[in-house]
Amino acid sequence: MSSESRRVRAPNLRLRWHREARNWSQEDLAAEITKAASERVVCDVRQVARWEGGEVLWPHRTYRTLLEEVFGVSIAELGFFRSAISHTPGLVVAQAIVEPFATAAGGMDQVERREFLGGATAFVGGPFVDRLVGELDGATPRITPGSIGKRQVEQVVNATRRLQSIDDRVGGLIVYERAAQYMDLVRGQLERCTYSDEVGSRLRSAAGELAAFGGFVAYDAGRQKLARSHFGEGLYFAQFADDKRLEIQVYSYMSNQARRTGYPREAVQIAQRAQTLARHWGSPRIRSLLHMREAYAWSTLQERTAMIESVRRAWAEIERARQGDDDPSWVSFVDPSEIMGLEALCRVELADYAGARELTRQSLAALDADLVRNRALYQAYLAFQTLCDGEVESACAAAQESVELDVASERVWVQLHVFRRSLEKYGKEPAAVEFLALIDNKRKGVRP
Repeated sequence: MSSESRRVRAPNLRLRWHREARNWSQEDLAAEITKAASERVVCDVRQVARWEGGEVLWPHRTYRTLLEEVFGVSIAELGFFRSAISHTPGLVVAQAIVEPFATAAGGMDQVERREFLGGATAFVGGPFVDRLVGELDGATPRITPGSIGKRQVEQVVNATRRLQSIDDRVGGLIVYERAAQYMDLVRGQLERCTYSDEVGSRLRSAAGELAAFGGFVAYDAGRQKLARSHFGEGLYFAQFADDKRLEIQVYSYMSNQARRTGYPREAVQIAQRAQTLARHWGSPRIRSLLHMREAYAWSTLQERTAMIESVRRAWAEIERARQGDDDPSWVSFVDPSEIMGLEALCRVELADYAGARELTRQSLAALDADLVRNRALYQAYLAFQTLCDGEVESACAAAQESVELDVASERVWVQLHVFRRSLEKYGKEPAAVEFLALIDNKRKGVRP
């Protein structure tokens, strides 16, 4: 894989923001562009998805003209620039954070753009990002060609654990590129090195776990097509190595992604498939999480009775979980506080905002301090739930805590964007004015 194809491309959240502000789906935008073009060009949903996914930095001139015509703003305001910025981790983080909230009236030239993103990187914490890059370098040791044994397999496992630890603190945008690079390395060793059958089986399991993790961080960074590809690779390695627990892990991730990307019924089916495997190869903690995956999908489908039953099963399993259980690292975060937080999300889908808000508060109070990304995400959820109850000041306080945790997770920033849009009707209230100013300062890289 070339360095270009491995490079992190941040999703174009600014284009998505303009589209969602008009309550358009990707299909709607494609139709608007086709309508504006008359007979000149036909735009489909795949083209829109490529723009929003960051795969196209500078569309064809015809599309640029049509996009400006449809939205009534400059192409720069829609997040497109002729030259790619330097994709250092800090700048990727900055782009993901500032794009949805950028409002430059006449667009920005390249100098202005560098200053704009540089300021936002400083707000995220340049030295902090530099330290993380050092940690990432340490987390990806080289494996030299030749004969490999259990020690090299352990290197792969330990590297994945260290990457998971960093991801828990800062989110997928920083970690993804390094995980993808290391996956290429491990895949190469499987192809070129010599090893025993036992070592080969272990190496495939380790490679599958790394692929599953790569899928998760791609999912967290908003790169859903890449995530699906990695999940498929993880599933292949799991089945090749006959590693049932790894297979369950991948299905858990796939169920979560299917629900989020608009396929809740598929999410139910995947979760149920994982539960079948988990009866024999799972643990109470694993089974509890899988029941919540199913519950969340049922709630999205507005199937209250099925959701309640799945939640009941999840609580029954988590109550059986013990500290000394033989649990894999990918479910280490699953405890009663996580189940409460997930149940809160189910209740939001069913418009029970008061119940969701109380559960989210309890979840945050008990959440592990090391799970910074999860805390930022649940704070953003709490802000929205509180605003739905009409408590603007408390909602803004919760949102501010999420912003100030500075994580590079597309999920967090999309949820904050949802909150910001809901807050606009309260725009004259002091708490709302203060929060919107905080977001503007975030965009400009100004510390409060």
